[in-house]
Amino acid sequence: MSEEALRRIAENKLTQSPELDLSHCDLAYLPEQLEECTWLQSLNLSFNSELADLTLLAGLTQLQQLSCFATQISDLTPLAGLIQLQ
Repeated sequence: MSEEALRRIAENKLTQSPELDLSHCDLAYLPEQLEECTWLQSLNLSFNSELADLTLLAGLTQLQQLSCFATQISDLTPLAGLIQLQ
């Protein structure tokens, strides 16, 4: 797990910023701590070349924007319930 990603998530939990950038963090999977960031409206997961599973995002109901360029993500089914996602 990327220490940088965990640091960014911890900082976001303190500030509760609606935006979180986890790009370029060498993530192969999403950290469980991300589930707690239910206030997120924008999430950048780009350039995590081994990342393939978005299941953990299903509870982020405020999410409006998701960037996942240059990842292995091909199944968007876990996002089906995120009605605010554009």
